[in-house]
Amino acid sequence: MILNSNQLSARGDRDFRIGSRTDHLSVSAFYSNGTFTSPGGGSGNSASQAYYYPLNNKNLAINDTLVLSSNLINELVLGGNYKPARH
Repeated sequence: MILNSNQLSARGDRDFRIGSRTDHLSVSAFYSNGTFTSPGGGSGNSASQAYYYPLNNKNLAINDTLVLSSNLINELVLGGNYKPARH
C-alpha cells in the first residue's frame, strides 16, 4: 500500500472579554490532498484487483464559548467536512 499525500493542519485559540463576560473562540482546519494506492489489491494473502483511491478532504471546526455567569454558559459549535464526489 502506498500513501502519497500533502496535508495541512492548523488551529487557533483566542480568549477575550465582552464587557464583564469571558469568551473563548477556537478554530481548527485540516486539508489533505493525495492518493492511496494498493498495487496488489486487498489485504492479507487474498489475490484481488489493485485499486487507486484519491484523497481530497477538507475539514473546518469553529467553537465559541461565552461564560454568561458563574453557573451559565452559552456554547456554539459549527463544523463541516467537504469531500468531492469520486469520478
